[in-house]
Amino acid sequence: NISDAISLSAFAGINIRKNYLNMVSASTNGGLKIPRVYSLQNSDGALPLPKERDELIEVQGYFINATLGYQDFLFLETSLRRDKSSTLPSENNTYYYPSISGSYIFSKHLNTNLIPFAKLRANYAEVGRDTAFDQINDTYDALQSFQGNASTGVNGRKKNPNLKPERSKSYEIGLEMKFLERANLGFDVAYYKTNTVDQIVPVSVSESTGYSSKVINTGELENKGIEISAF
Repeated sequence: NISDAISLSAFAGINIRKNYLNMVSASTNGGLKIPRVYSLQNSDGALPLPKERDELIEVQGYFINATLGYQDFLFLETSLRRDKSSTLPSENNTYYYPSISGSYIFSKHLNTNLIPFAKLRANYAEVGRDTAFDQINDTYDALQSFQGNASTGVNGRKKNPNLKPERSKSYEIGLEMKFLERANLGFDVAYYKTNTVDQIVPVSVSESTGYSSKVINTGELENKGIEISAF
């Protein structure tokens, strides 16, 4: 409590997330020579080489949040988060999550028992998103055996060293009201709108390029609507 009328709460933190995937897999080719003998050496056809995968994804996050209140009926909340992801190019691997929201509990000024609680709220927020493990640099497909020799080829999906993080921007305004304190009846209605830009998606390309698809930032997706709930 800064004073009798003003209150403040705040916190800050760090979050570091690491995802590891280490995998070796192998399978038979053409089924089993002897039924129900589950062994790689019991492969009916030439035994393919095992597939190996080794992934490490790290996201470093730093965040801060603060809420300011005035006489328990006006509230303002702000937050900011900064993430840095290993799956994006070094020049574009940092993205932010700013948000701000405000609320007005106007039942404090109604002076009636018929409406014990009424709140008007509004907020704006942005969210960033990275991508999967291997979407930046071109890679080779798993080793295959060809006429007794090991062979490989470029992956059919063209990667993109210039990817940017995906971004979503959201707005919302809402009204919540409760009636008759003992009955606890009420409703909550909200209008929202979210726009997502720079979506990271694979798109088809001419196979004359040597690839069947390419990873790019593209498009804008809009989602909006009204939500109503009663209780």
